[in-house]
Amino acid sequence: MTVKKTGARKTTQAVRSTITGTTAKKPATKQKMAAAGSNGKKAAVTPQQRHQLISEAAYYLSMQHGDTVENSSIDNWLRAEQNIDEKYRVSAE
Repeated sequence: MTVKKTGARKTTQAVRSTITGTTAKKPATKQKMAAAGSNGKKAAVTPQQRHQLISEAAYYLSMQHGDTVENSSIDNWLRAEQNIDEKYRVSAE
């Protein structure tokens, strides 16, 4: 199975902005808003894409907060998983 890399940078930026709370400098298009779930619908992702999104989000959380006794890698992963699941739905491959 091959994974499409189209839009990977945009997805990474969306994950980073979701975690850090930053916003884009220019207004989002309808397509981007739909992908981000701002119209009430969740964008569909494959299980592999979901895992990649969670992995990247957990990484950015660890960079933002660091890994300490109070904030472990597992906590970052679970928080990232929750954030991603709120924005995306898993589709069949």
